[in-house]
Amino acid sequence: KKSKEKLNVKTVNKVFLDAYEANPPPMDGRFRPKIKFVKTLDVQPPTFIIHGNKINSLSKQYLKYLENYIRKPLQLKGIPIKLVLKTAENPYKTRKNKLTKRQLDKRKRIRGRLRNFLIYNRYNLQKKMSKPPIFLNLLKIQLPIAGVSSILHRISAVGIFVLLLPFSVVLVLASNSEEGFSTASYLLSFNSIKVLLVLLLTGLTYHYISGIRHLVMDFGYWQTLNAGKISAILTIVLSGLISLILLVVVW
Repeated sequence: KKSKEKLNVKTVNKVFLDAYEANPPPMDGRFRPKIKFVKTLDVQPPTFIIHGNKINSLSKQYLKYLENYIRKPLQLKGIPIKLVLKTAENPYKTRKNKLTKRQLDKRKRIRGRLRNFLIYNRYNLQKKMSKPPIFLNLLKIQLPIAGVSSILHRISAVGIFVLLLPFSVVLVLASNSEEGFSTASYLLSFNSIKVLLVLLLTGLTYHYISGIRHLVMDFGYWQTLNAGKISAILTIVLSGLISLILLVVVW
C-alpha cells in the first residue's frame, strides 16, 4: 500500500539533495558528479529518475548509500527502490562555432597587431641589452638634505648593529667583578676604543632623533618640502651638538 502512494516531488528533491550534501560522491577526474533534480514515476517499485552532471559515474556503493538514506524520510522501509540515472548532455557538443567573415577579418587584424607588437618589443629589448651598462657615480649625485638625513639614518643603524655587540661584552665584563671592571677600564683607556665608543653613541643619538622625526611625520606633520628640509637640518645639527658633548665627556 505504501509503495502505491504518490510522493511529493519537492520533498523527494529535498531528501536527495540533503543526502548529496551530507556525503558528496568522490571526484571523477577533475569534476565531481552533481545531482540537479529528481523526478518520480507512478510505477511499482517506486522509481526515481536522477538528473545531473556526470551522474553515470556514480558507483554502486554510492547508489546504495542514496537508497538507504532516502528510505527513512520518505517512509519506504522494506520497499524495493529503483534509481535511474540520467546525465545532462551538452547540446552544443557536436556543433561547431562558425565565424562570420567580419569576425575572421577582426581575428586577422588582432593577430597582426599582436605579432607586430611582439616583434617591436623584441627589437627594443635586444637594443637595450646591446647597450653597455651605465656606471653611476653616487658621489656626484646631489641628494636633497632630507635624502641625506634618510641615508644617515640607515647608516647609523648599520653602525649600531656592528658596534653594539663588542661594547655589550665590555659592559657585561665590567659588571661581573672588580677585575672585570678594571679590564674594561683598561680597554677604554685606548684612544681607538674611545673613538669607537663615540661613534656608537653618535649613531645611537642620531638614530633616536631621526626616529622621532619619522614618527612625527607618520602622524601627518612635517610632510611638506620646506618642513622636511628644516626637520632634516635640525636632526643633523642637534645630533652633531650632542655628539660633541659626548666626545668631551668620553675623552
